Amino acid sequence: MRFFIIGLNADGRSTVIEERQIDGEISLHRSGLEAARLWSTMEQPPELEIPRHDVDDAWMDLGVGPGANRWVIVNFGPDYVSEMHHTSTLDYDLIVAGSITLELECGEAILSAGDCAVIPGCMHRWRTGVEGCTMSAVTLGLG
Repeated sequence: MRFFIIGLNADGRSTVIEERQIDGEISLHRSGLEAARLWSTMEQPPELEIPRHDVDDAWMDLGVGPGANRWVIVNFGPDYVSEMHHTSTLDYDLIVAGSITLELECGEAILSAGDCAVIPGCMHRWRTGVEGCTMSAVTLGLG
């Protein structure tokens, strides 16, 4: 399983700022249970140290206001391509089935079942192959 953190590079363009394996990254271990902390916020709405894009023509309104949250299952069909966009949300995305390419302004990441990403309002697009993809997504509204 891989974990991606998306942010902005020195030129203000979206990119993968961290990629790591999460297998064996255990923060809690009890008999029959292992848990790895991927990401956490302590404020509502979350305060981010990662730069993000301002609201502009590429902004997509998800209807999740500051401090609000939403959890959805998204089924991307085969050969789906979204618009390049950004939101006013902090997104926690977990690939449940299939695979998907997360295209950024500078590069891309291919996510498969078990992989996850944190996207803090940065420009991105989703692209699937012939098998499509199912994603669990939690969105937290930013201030």
